[in-house]
Amino acid sequence: VITTFNLSHVDFDIESASLTNSSGIDRRDKALAQVRSWAANNGRSLSISVTLPALPSGLSGDGLNVLNNARSNGFTPDVVNLMTMDYGSSGTDMGNAANTSVDAAASQVASAFGISTSAAYAKLGNTPMIGQNDSAGEIFTLDNARSVEAFDASRGIALVSYWSQNRDNGGCPGQTSASGSCSGVSQNTGDFARIFQPFTSGSSSGGGGTGSTAQALPGTWAQCASENGTCAVSGTTAVAYGASGRFNYATETGSTPCTNAVFGDPISGTAKSCYGQSAPPATNVWTSCATEGGTCAFSGVMTVAYGAGGSFNYATLPGGTACSNAVFGDPASGTAKSCYLIGAPPSFATWTNCAAEDGTCTFSGTHEVAYGAAGRYVYRSVSGSTGCGNAVFGDPISGTAKSCYVQ
Repeated sequence: VITTFNLSHVDFDIESASLTNSSGIDRRDKALAQVRSWAANNGRSLSISVTLPALPSGLSGDGLNVLNNARSNGFTPDVVNLMTMDYGSSGTDMGNAANTSVDAAASQVASAFGISTSAAYAKLGNTPMIGQNDSAGEIFTLDNARSVEAFDASRGIALVSYWSQNRDNGGCPGQTSASGSCSGVSQNTGDFARIFQPFTSGSSSGGGGTGSTAQALPGTWAQCASENGTCAVSGTTAVAYGASGRFNYATETGSTPCTNAVFGDPISGTAKSCYGQSAPPATNVWTSCATEGGTCAFSGVMTVAYGAGGSFNYATLPGGTACSNAVFGDPASGTAKSCYLIGAPPSFATWTNCAAEDGTCTFSGTHEVAYGAAGRYVYRSVSGSTGCGNAVFGDPISGTAKSCYVQ
């Protein structure tokens, strides 16, 4: 098959009964180890991926068995592609579920193959089902797609795809079960493709960005709980969970357990804490970009807060987003609301420009370095000096001159 069609990539979708067929899994892994060896001996570039079902908590035990068997047979897939879809739930935030799945799977893949977490991110693929999933109430929206594209680019994973291209149209808005020919949401044809198009993390043959999730918290964050405690917040606000410059974020209301189960594990083996974001008007980090019903315009993809009176919803969106309940939900019913923009690193008092693109960023000790422009940055913890370029960080915003900033 590979020689007849001159293939450079092959994928094996392992699900349903195939996911628990131990003898079939073992035969496949032995065969793929032979194919990998044959390709290398014949100078053929060949990427082999496996596609596995995923939960918001990562791969299931059956999926991990597939990876463990592969390693025992001397076969390491170039990409582990996650099917982040069809959880059988209702009302799930499908974008956040896909994001937590990617983070959880990175730790699982790192453990399965004995590699670093950053190398594991560079082996991951993410394939959600756009629009209406099989269960009523499971809907992957256009805003979910924007969140997932930005999140996956920041993690430096190998590929982003979706199921499926022929459903990328608004032919059946409001349908409550998945159709093979339309998404079930109101959209223009190709909207999901256009949202995912900027993804530029690298190729599936081992490319991708750094996989770093390190990001400094602006000075407006205050600790609300230690790991396994309960973080109580007023209204609806963003909560950050992690330690040592590495955090996962979620929008929470009232109180939430400060645990891996809720946020995913941003830094394995380390004691973590939860931090709550104070209301945007109380900090000089946040700047009003639109009043309710207006348009919040900016360059790149950034986090936007929407609300009033200390109650805010947060979303990571591209510039030109509408400042409205339809986009963010209504965090403060009956109250006139506004949108606020969190500043890019150069606007933080703690960030300093240390190099232009392709230069060298030099400093003493270990610091967080942000690389990018126009509100879109990749972060990495660096000691001493680093090249300020796509080769080191990945490309957070293609076609734009970027810079490095040190905290």
